[in-house]
Amino acid sequence: MATLVASANPIKTVPVGRLRQSGVALLQVLLIASIISLLAIQFTKTARSQVDIASKFEDRIRAQLLTRSAINEVIFTELSDTVEALIAAENQSADFQSYSEKINYWGEPFPWGENITIHMQDLNGLAPQRYPDHPVWRRLLTFQGLPSKDVNRYLGELGDIQDPDVRSWMFGDVEPNATPAGKAYLNGYAQSDMVLRWVFSDSPQLLQKLLESSHVRAPFRMNILHSPAHLIRDLFDSEIANTLISARSENTQHRLQLSQLIPPDFTPESISRYTSSNQRITVITKVGNTIWHDSNILRLSPLSTIPFSILSGGG
Repeated sequence: MATLVASANPIKTVPVGRLRQSGVALLQVLLIASIISLLAIQFTKTARSQVDIASKFEDRIRAQLLTRSAINEVIFTELSDTVEALIAAENQSADFQSYSEKINYWGEPFPWGENITIHMQDLNGLAPQRYPDHPVWRRLLTFQGLPSKDVNRYLGELGDIQDPDVRSWMFGDVEPNATPAGKAYLNGYAQSDMVLRWVFSDSPQLLQKLLESSHVRAPFRMNILHSPAHLIRDLFDSEIANTLISARSENTQHRLQLSQLIPPDFTPESISRYTSSNQRITVITKVGNTIWHDSNILRLSPLSTIPFSILSGGG
C-alpha cells in the first residue's frame, strides 16, 4: 500500500529588525535628498542675489562715469567756441553743437544725452550772501512781508558778522560778543552758508527760501536774467516777473529794453547777457534702477593755463 508524502516549500520570513533598518534608510535618503534640495535652492538664491548686487554695482559705476563725462562735456562746451571732429566723429561734434544750444544758466533742467539731466546755475543769478547791502536783499525780504524793523535787523546782523570792524549796524552801538544763535562774530567774509543760517535761525521757512535763492560765492554784480524763476517772482510783481522770465531767450535789443522795467535800485547791468566765472553744475544720471546725483561749483578761467577749477563738490 503506497504512502503519499506531502511536501511544501518552506515560507521565508524577514526579521523585524531588518524591516526597521530599511525604513530608517529610506527616511535617511529622503532627508538627505531634502537637505540637498534646500541647499541647491539656497545656492541658487544666493547666486541670484550676488548677480543682482553685481548688476547694481555695475549700474552705479556706469552712472558715475556717465555723470563725470557729462560734467566734462559741459565744461568743454562752455570753454569752446567751436567743435571740430578730427577723427571720424562728425556726429559727435554735431551733438555737442546741439547740446550747447540747450544750456541755460538759471537752473532749469535740460537733457544731455540719454537718461542724463543737467541743471546749470550761474551764481551771478543768486543773491550774494557776502554782500547784504545789495538791493536784492532788502527787496527780497520786503516781498516776504517782513516789517521794516525786521528787515533792518536781519541785514544789519548779516553785515556786522562779516565786516572787519566792531561797530554795530545800529548807530552809536557796538557789535555784541555773539549772535542771537550763540555764534561768535567772524569779522570776515562768510565761507559757507552757516552765517545765513545763524542770522535767520529764528525763521526756518524763510531761511529755506533764502538758501534756495542765494549763495555764498555769488558775486556782487548780479544778473537777474540768470535768476531762478522762483527768485524773480519773489522780487517783482507778476507782470514784470513773467516778462523777465520769458525774455531769457530773446535778443540783446529786447534785453536792453527790459532795463526800463526794473526798479532804479538795480543797475542796467542787472539785465544783460554776461556770465560769471562761478557756476554750479548739477548732473542727474539714471542707469537701470540706479540714479546718481553729482553737483559741483566751478570757476571757469578760459585764458588761464588751467581753464577751470572745482571750488567745491556740491552746494
